[in-house]
Amino acid sequence: MLSQGLEPEKLIAGAEFFNSRMADLISFILRFAAWFIVDASILHWEQAVREGKQNKILFEPLLPSKQADGQWSDSVRQCLEDFARLCKCPPDATLPSSLGRIWADHDYSLTTDCDVESKQHLLRDWLTNEMGRPTRQSVQSLAMAMAHKSALLSGIKDGATSPEEVNNLAYRFHFAETCRFLLQEMQKRAFPDELIEAVYSSFALEYRIARTALGKPLA
Repeated sequence: MLSQGLEPEKLIAGAEFFNSRMADLISFILRFAAWFIVDASILHWEQAVREGKQNKILFEPLLPSKQADGQWSDSVRQCLEDFARLCKCPPDATLPSSLGRIWADHDYSLTTDCDVESKQHLLRDWLTNEMGRPTRQSVQSLAMAMAHKSALLSGIKDGATSPEEVNNLAYRFHFAETCRFLLQEMQKRAFPDELIEAVYSSFALEYRIARTALGKPLA
């Protein structure tokens, strides 16, 4: 940009300068998230090893990626599909239908209200992304239901779960939803695909740096 010979005021006011600053900010957010996720995984290192995740870049599959048809993957859909597999939902059932039922059943076990349609409608809204961003309370409630169902399927009496398990699922959803939100913001600014890919690639790079710095380098 400096080689263009523009006056400082015009340079700062230009779209290219703003987009560069925005790309730097989003990369910083992703790098910060990488350190947070690495730190949390090391705190529960034995569990990571037990699950065979010690050499995986956690949350990386949730990052938006360019598909063969030229479209970007939907991070929220990917996350909900992961939840469906965790809860062994029927493969022919829609995500809102199967996950909404599990969510409502769990809430019914805690209260006297089993509003299946409401949960299913909310999940459809999250997938279509037409009704605003999910609230923290709703995401935490969904994570509790998913963790409870997974525990029951694993043979754990009463479906008892730890706060860490619930929080991990909630973090996964928040990460996915934030990635989708940031993708849309970059697309609004007409970021080229190459720049978007470079921004998201900063997560894996920083993840490796964090693992090495904290004494657990990736193999």
